[in-house]
Amino acid sequence: MRLRNQIVTVLLLFFSVNLIQFRQNARENPISLRSNPFTLSEYDDPIVITSNSDFASQGWSGNGSKTNPYLLDGISLFTSFTPAIEIRNTDAYFVLNNSIISSQFSGRLISLSNITNGKISNCDLKYDSKYAWWESGDGIYGGHVSNSSIKDCRLRVVDGLIFENSAHCNLSGNAFVGIANRDGVRIKNSNNMNVSDNLLLYNHYGIRLEDSSYCILTDNVIIGCRYGMGIIRGNALNRPERNVVYNNSFGWITPSVVFDGGSDNQWDDNISLGNAYSDYDGSGSYEIPGEAGSVDRYPRLLDEDVYGPKIVPDIGSWATVTYSWPGPMVFTFTADVTDNSGVDTVLLNLNGTAYEMNRYADSEFFIDFPYQGVYEGLITFTYNFWANDTLGNSQETDSYYGGFGYGVVRPTHSDDDDSTLPFVIIITGFCVCVVVWYVYYQRFRK
Repeated sequence: MRLRNQIVTVLLLFFSVNLIQFRQNARENPISLRSNPFTLSEYDDPIVITSNSDFASQGWSGNGSKTNPYLLDGISLFTSFTPAIEIRNTDAYFVLNNSIISSQFSGRLISLSNITNGKISNCDLKYDSKYAWWESGDGIYGGHVSNSSIKDCRLRVVDGLIFENSAHCNLSGNAFVGIANRDGVRIKNSNNMNVSDNLLLYNHYGIRLEDSSYCILTDNVIIGCRYGMGIIRGNALNRPERNVVYNNSFGWITPSVVFDGGSDNQWDDNISLGNAYSDYDGSGSYEIPGEAGSVDRYPRLLDEDVYGPKIVPDIGSWATVTYSWPGPMVFTFTADVTDNSGVDTVLLNLNGTAYEMNRYADSEFFIDFPYQGVYEGLITFTYNFWANDTLGNSQETDSYYGGFGYGVVRPTHSDDDDSTLPFVIIITGFCVCVVVWYVYYQRFRK
């Protein structure tokens, strides 16, 4: 009996150690949105701050003053829970910067509620799971936020920035790449917000201003969205008014470049500078659609296309698997790729190797990939899409982790795979055989 218990204990420890090793192997291959020159510290659990005192009790440097804010710096946080970072009920000065925040599932990555004096800068936010694209979720949500800023962040999420019931905030220098036909920036029931110098590509709304007034929106570049910028009246009792919109660029947007459903909103600087529109006919003023009857008196033509194609991966379709035993599995990857000048080439980069995709229809591209490998119980891979247009401009998606079922088909051509999983499986199988042999041996002795 003692020997059998010892064997079972050893097996349990063996499984536990290798489960930890498997998770560590996955964490040692992070996907970042860009090369970061700063040093990152890894976190696995969400960061939750509910009062000023939490900054100090959790060990963040600083004292919360304007000259020495609490500093949350160099965070690499990947979690299965959202929000990944939640800060609420604070008025101490704090700065979150130089960080990469990602989640396996959708939801709010950063949530700010009832805060004053916060700053988020130079952060990358994304989802790392195919399941996240089908649901809702915000990159950064702010509710009842004041005297705060979001600056120089890059977001590839469902909704980019959403601010409600907020005032005197600065949202500038951020880049939003749409992936689920949602909004880049949405501001609701707020006032005195500044939205400037942002790049918004291929969102549903580039910028949506709802029931908000006295906001300034300037120097933003909005390309390939369904709606460039909309000033919307959502509540009959709260009419958006006296917002100023100028020196923005609206390019190749259908069906509606801009819209104004408020009143007394100004679409130029009242001197000589309006906005640039790719559909401007070159003469006279530019009438803004909507019941406000607004006019841009100093419009100009946006005629230079310097951005690559819009790439919308069909994140779910890679899991379309066909196979016949003992033949190889076949994975089908598809993406919808469009460009104003025309699409030239579309590539799938799978585990470091590029494959040219086939055109199925006007904007649909696909590739069937017979995946030769060793069945190990969990099929995973890393991939992204690249495309260029007929003018030579290119666009590339971030990388995605793919997975199917409970097992990875490991590519036999991969030279850089250092996973210990095959060894783990062999040893585990041997240990199971030992236990089975021992049980039958005991019964035979009796």
